[in-house]
Amino acid sequence: MSELVARASTVGRACAGPIAVALAYCLAAKLGERLAFPDAPVSALWAPNAILLAALLLAPRERWWLYFAAVLPFHVLVQLPVAPPAQVAIQYLVNCAEALLGALPLVTSLPKPLRFDRLRSAFLLVLFSAILAPALTSIVMAGAFVALGISQEFLLTVVVRTITNTFAIITLVPVIVHGAQWLREGRRTFPPRRVVEAAVLGICLLVVGTLVFVVTELGTALSPALVYAPLPLLLWATVRFGTLGTCTSALLLGAISTWGVLHGRGPFTAQQPVENALSLVLFQVVSTAPLLIVAALLAELRRAHAARERAEALHSTVLASLRSHVAVLQCDGLVVETNDSWRRFVESTAIRRWDCVSCGENFLAACASASAQGDEAARGLLIAARAVLDGSSAHHKFEYSVHTRQGTRWFELTIETLAGAGGGAILTRSDVSTDKSAESAASEQHRQLAHLNGVAALGELAGTYAHELSQPLTAILINAETGLRLLNRTPADLAEVRCILQEIAREDEHAANIIHSRCSAVDERPSQYAAVDLRRLVMDVVGLVQRTVLAASVTIRTELDPKAPAVLADYVRLQQVILNLLVNACDAMNEVPAERRIVTIVTRARDDSRSVEISVTDGGSGIAPGHEERIFAPFFTTKEQGLGLGLSICRSIVDAHGGRLWGENVTGGAAFRFTVPAKESGDERH
Repeated sequence: MSELVARASTVGRACAGPIAVALAYCLAAKLGERLAFPDAPVSALWAPNAILLAALLLAPRERWWLYFAAVLPFHVLVQLPVAPPAQVAIQYLVNCAEALLGALPLVTSLPKPLRFDRLRSAFLLVLFSAILAPALTSIVMAGAFVALGISQEFLLTVVVRTITNTFAIITLVPVIVHGAQWLREGRRTFPPRRVVEAAVLGICLLVVGTLVFVVTELGTALSPALVYAPLPLLLWATVRFGTLGTCTSALLLGAISTWGVLHGRGPFTAQQPVENALSLVLFQVVSTAPLLIVAALLAELRRAHAARERAEALHSTVLASLRSHVAVLQCDGLVVETNDSWRRFVESTAIRRWDCVSCGENFLAACASASAQGDEAARGLLIAARAVLDGSSAHHKFEYSVHTRQGTRWFELTIETLAGAGGGAILTRSDVSTDKSAESAASEQHRQLAHLNGVAALGELAGTYAHELSQPLTAILINAETGLRLLNRTPADLAEVRCILQEIAREDEHAANIIHSRCSAVDERPSQYAAVDLRRLVMDVVGLVQRTVLAASVTIRTELDPKAPAVLADYVRLQQVILNLLVNACDAMNEVPAERRIVTIVTRARDDSRSVEISVTDGGSGIAPGHEERIFAPFFTTKEQGLGLGLSICRSIVDAHGGRLWGENVTGGAAFRFTVPAKESGDERH
């Protein structure tokens, strides 16, 4: 049910317009019959066709057939009682054809919304809709009337129907179209001054029209000349009120003059009734059509002037709002316009320079004069400005400095080609002294920051050396003292001393490798990556600390996966990681009974077979809660004599290898695990 109601509502809205137009068509036809001149087949205003044409211009093209269908019964209702059916049919067809021929050229060639205050639309309305369409359809209708014996006045029928329709179209169509658009836009207010002016104009037209077309009697010497008396008022309406003013003024004068002719008054009563009627309508057409074109032309000029004023206002506003100094040059270098910033700069500058020219002065001449006196900045800008002005370059940016009492000021001057037929260029000058100061300050800050970074790096390097060399140096010291004690025995155990000396040599070599590795990192030499067997690496580390762990009563257990693949690593650095973790594990068990001082080193291939995991597990007290990540931070330590760099260095080395190092608590102690990518076939890095 709701769908039916909605559909009925849509159909009702679609039919409301055509029905209203048909009613207006019927009333206009009745009015046209009442305004017919006595003894003449001429109506002062035949409006039905103009109303139908205006409706087509306002309606979508797909609905035009509704208007033609709605007009048919009303046309028959009006014409059939006074005319034979054949005449009624012919008139209906030619009326529809006239509206169709008049509307098609306008709707197909003019933009929407359609308005007649544009020169092109007004010209097309007069030529096609008001002249050609009525003339062609009148010829067809007159020929049909003669052929059917309805009328024998072919030429009179053509002329009468053409000029009456022409006057109705050029006066009513613009009023209807503009009025409908005004109602759609919802504008209901008028400035009081315009209302008063329109009222005064209407009163003047009424008075002058009455004097000329009603009061004046035929035969007076001034009666022909008085016909032109309303012309100034029509021009007033055209100039001040545009298209609507022209059309409404013409309709008002047409009504007054028609009343005068119908009552035998005015200058159009000297001839036969038909000639009087035709003369009056023709006078109205000839006086209204040019004024309609003039009104459209004036509207075009007003819009162009308003657009130019808006462009100039925008141009001035943009220039005034720019903080940069802007000047406009002609092709010869003459300054034709400057903004407020440029003028204020020129006025505030105590010493006149080449960049302080005002309107009317020549920028190129000023640059040339300064260049002749040895100003290199002026010479460079002179070359650039000439290149831009003669078209060989489109853009140039130039920086120069000016020494003042307040200090050195820096300016950036940009010269660009000015688009347009006249050519020229635009100069844009900006004070960049603040930017220069900021750049200098930033550069100084960067220099200081680089110095501080160097100091920090040097401190970190010293801490790294102190931490990493402490173990081999300590081992060397212990072995040397042990060797001395063995030599003091009688007899001396030379075999044991020989072993101790070999260990001292290995520790010394290890310390040398550490120094070499650190130096490579400092001078950014690449690490030496090669295939490393983790089982051999772990056993080498265990051999290095064997005497140290024995002295600390620590037992080292190893669970080395024989199937674990080789890894691609720097042997010395990876050795340092395992050694550091092993020493930390021994230190973590200082307070633990000797039987629990066990360190377990495990290697195993990861499930993805792309990396190998190494873990070092101790039997100490574990990692304090919340310190799982903090212990890897530089300079964080839990030892009284520690530097806090060991785990940080280890993580850096593991990260550089593409692995990951972490620590976790396990049953009875802590475990530190790290991964190293397995070596793939053909994988070599240096």
